[in-house]
Amino acid sequence: MNQYSENSYYQNTGGGGFLSGSPYGNANGSPGDFGRNRPGGSHSLRPVTIRQIRDATQPHTDSDWKIDNVDVGQVTVVAQVLRCAAQTTNSVYTLDDGTGTIEARHWNDANEGENPEDIEKHERTYVRVMGNIKAYNDKRYINATRIRSCDDPIEPFFHALDSMAATLFYERGHPGKPNSGNEASVATTSRNETVAPARGTSAYTSQTQKLPDEYNNLPALEYSICMFLREQPKSKDGYHLHVICKGIKNPDHQGVGRAMDRLMDEGLVYSTIDDNNYNLCIDTEA
Repeated sequence: MNQYSENSYYQNTGGGGFLSGSPYGNANGSPGDFGRNRPGGSHSLRPVTIRQIRDATQPHTDSDWKIDNVDVGQVTVVAQVLRCAAQTTNSVYTLDDGTGTIEARHWNDANEGENPEDIEKHERTYVRVMGNIKAYNDKRYINATRIRSCDDPIEPFFHALDSMAATLFYERGHPGKPNSGNEASVATTSRNETVAPARGTSAYTSQTQKLPDEYNNLPALEYSICMFLREQPKSKDGYHLHVICKGIKNPDHQGVGRAMDRLMDEGLVYSTIDDNNYNLCIDTEA
């Protein structure tokens, strides 16, 4: 599902956004390295702030621009038009989104001259600008391919959040994926349940082992149960609740039992020979 194709703010933009399953492009690879130095980023539409454009880098004049060391192609900005001027070959808009100011240049169609009155109507209004980052005489600007008015007063706020989401996506990857295979995370549980060992230091996980996506968002107790079952030899009879409690070093049988019920509701474990023996629903082989 493409976030941009279903969002009214990105409609009629020639496809807008990434034409892949992710809203911000290809997410193959390790977390924390999403889109870095990948050609896919140069063929995408990324929501950004003016400050991000002003902080963008370009190794040399023929290379792609980079934002936070991620290749960026087309960008989209929502900002207020402070000034606009129609010239012979292009129209110049001075934009301000609260993080900085920048000029956007929209080149006139050879067959359609720009009407100065149509240009001036944008002054002191919010617009969405789409285009590429350019520089001339060390001055950065947006080479705009499309400029339209923002009729929805919520759109500037949406864009600010969208820019944050895109930045976090490239920094950390998809929501729910682990930040690092070796980092410990702090988790809390309810109902006075004992907190399991941190994920990065669990006795039942290898530090270099890639963990299944199904487990990444689990609370600490449920996570430790799944990791324990995953590391045990295959058994069609499963493992008894007492064995699981002993294995994860949690003496609260009732709390672990409730956690098992939640895992069954999630479709991650199932009972085997009776209501006290459990197995993982997925293949436990590495």
